Amino acid sequence: MHADRHWSDVFTSNRRGVALLATLALSVVVATLAGLLIALLSGLYALGLALGLIVLVMILRDLEMGFAAVVAVITLLPFAAVPLNFGFKPTFLDLAVMALFGVWLLERATGKLPRFVTTPLTLPVLAFLALTLAAFIAGLGHAPLNQTIARHFAEVVLSVLLFFLITDTVRD
Repeated sequence: MHADRHWSDVFTSNRRGVALLATLALSVVVATLAGLLIALLSGLYALGLALGLIVLVMILRDLEMGFAAVVAVITLLPFAAVPLNFGFKPTFLDLAVMALFGVWLLERATGKLPRFVTTPLTLPVLAFLALTLAAFIAGLGHAPLNQTIARHFAEVVLSVLLFFLITDTVRD
């Protein structure tokens, strides 16, 4: 086998039989997985999961798609929660922002993005975050920490940290 061959070459092979067999095998696998999802969940959940996976792949491929997903969720479904319980019920906005941060951190770690961009507001925003964290820690002595409070605090911190993500990635 040649080094320049790719696994997807089998679908575009000059030998029609090989391409047809590969396409049929892939169709059977996809149909079986789709049927399994519909049987285990429901049709609506399976469709939502499939669309969510497609959007996730698009976000993971391009940071701008992540921004588009965040804006779309803010516009269309700002308070909608995922219908599955992971110990807590994240909103679609939480998931979109976390995916956006994940892609940004990966691009930053791999060196795909140039030097980190700062603005005159960087230090005041960092001071605000430090004050927020100090107030949160001081408040724990007066009220017990529960899941809802922790989630809301994390949402506030992520929202403020979005400032750094935007100033670092949105250029000219």
